[in-house]
Amino acid sequence: MMARFRRRGRGPVQRPVGELMGRGLTRSAPAGDVAQQIAELGGNRAAAERTGRSERTVRRWAQTGQIPARGGAQGNFTQAVAEHRNTADFRQAQVGQRRETRMRNNGARFRFQGIAGPTTDSPGASIKRRNIDFHLSGDAMGDILDAYYRGGEAAALDTLGDAMAREYMGDAQYGWHFEPSAGRLDFLRHRSF
Repeated sequence: MMARFRRRGRGPVQRPVGELMGRGLTRSAPAGDVAQQIAELGGNRAAAERTGRSERTVRRWAQTGQIPARGGAQGNFTQAVAEHRNTADFRQAQVGQRRETRMRNNGARFRFQGIAGPTTDSPGASIKRRNIDFHLSGDAMGDILDAYYRGGEAAALDTLGDAMAREYMGDAQYGWHFEPSAGRLDFLRHRSF
């Protein structure tokens, strides 16, 4: 097996912070397979109702893994999946009850690689490339999870900024800013030694 090396000075692959926030909280990526997305929507019958197609058609999509672009089928299906994923119930199911309970009770180890910092009087000096490894309290993680359920990744990111200002900086006077892309954003299990 050939080892992969990175050239010097290059960090991890940059991804949108919103995507990283969702993956960091849920520890999973949304399903991309057509059959999995149909199951997400509640099965063939529910997917057929949401897309305005017959159950037989939806079953064929699941078997072939393809949705034809003609007739608006692909657009209707994509819109139905996006609407479903934009619900609080879906987001809460993605996090999982055990993970949510653990984060609310014990907090989480927050790891971040990217450009971020407090929004002070001189943001040019304070917003810079950072490698953060910090324990967030259970109260902060509870606030972040509640914001994620209510408003998605953007709301969770705003709440994370407030938590960073309170707990990492020790002063809620200033907010916390994250650039639109980052190399890493994780919420890991806190282990006390």
